Amino acid sequence: MIGIGMVLRLLGGNSARGALGMALAGFGLFFIGIDVLKDAFEGFVSTLELQRFTVQGVQEVLLFLGIGFLMTVLTQSSIAAWVSLWESLVTFLI
Repeated sequence: MIGIGMVLRLLGGNSARGALGMALAGFGLFFIGIDVLKDAFEGFVSTLELQRFTVQGVQEVLLFLGIGFLMTVLTQSSIAAWVSLWESLVTFLI
């Protein structure tokens, strides 16, 4: 998908074909990112057993809210690290 998108972008210039190529390449990169994150968190999820937390009521909601918040922060920080690495690499190559 990324390859087809880039070919369309290179051959299409600023036309609709070029915009379609950029969209295809962007979706391809998006799906690769999802796959990388899925693989990265696969080991983490297998070690975390949420059934062992036995609290009731508001405490349960707050506990799982905190776990969700922590996982979101870890996901976003790993994405930010990849983006920083990618920008550094692209800057170095250009």
